[in-house]
Amino acid sequence: MAESDYARNARGSQYDFDKYINSQMHQEGLQQAIGLLQIDKNDVCLEVGCGPGFLAASMAEHCWISVGIDSRKEFIKIARKVRDAKLAANLILAEAEPDEIPYPPEHFTKIATRMSMHHWRNPERVLRELRRVVARHGKMLIIDHIAPANYEYAALMDLIESMRDENHKRLIAEPDLKDLLDQTRWDIVVLEYKREREDLDVWLSRTHKEGIREEIIKLLQNIPEELRDYIDLEQQGEKYFITFKTILALCEPI
Repeated sequence: MAESDYARNARGSQYDFDKYINSQMHQEGLQQAIGLLQIDKNDVCLEVGCGPGFLAASMAEHCWISVGIDSRKEFIKIARKVRDAKLAANLILAEAEPDEIPYPPEHFTKIATRMSMHHWRNPERVLRELRRVVARHGKMLIIDHIAPANYEYAALMDLIESMRDENHKRLIAEPDLKDLLDQTRWDIVVLEYKREREDLDVWLSRTHKEGIREEIIKLLQNIPEELRDYIDLEQQGEKYFITFKTILALCEPI
């Protein structure tokens, strides 16, 4: 059984895992994270907010031990099936909050959080916790959609995200992220941006909220021009594609 079959059966939803995990966006994202972190066989890795565990499982292919944590029990169940499908015996999965990581100080040499920061209730507290568990010469990679500095535009992005995902808290603007990292004793050593384009229906299906498609399309079609660098909608025939501006911040502890 393929890992997508395990995930679909575990969750019992209409989420098209095949389309998502085989997408160019997903595969390139995993490889880019591995490359930026420069993971090797001696590393002890952590993915925070691991969801179905795809990145944690990919890190396990390159490191000594990989750990994935998520606060949602249903995702840990999926991740365990993905682990079994990949025969990743060195992948440990646990249900845990991102600001209460059940490991001692300086335990992890490489830490990644991919598309989970906007779910954090208290980003400062989480970043301090990650600073606690990172090794002295370790690295942390943050990958997430980013909001504009303009408060009203950022609020509109959060509204769209919240309509789709009830667990969404807030997209962080770049200046705010830099301030948070400074306050929690992290130094940005690599900062990159990319635009990630995805089938709108696949994006919507990952949270299983129904009846919002047309409303979200209408909102996206009428967003201010200045916001289109951060979130945009494109129509091709009967299909729609959504594009986000994504930040990749590779950090080292200070």
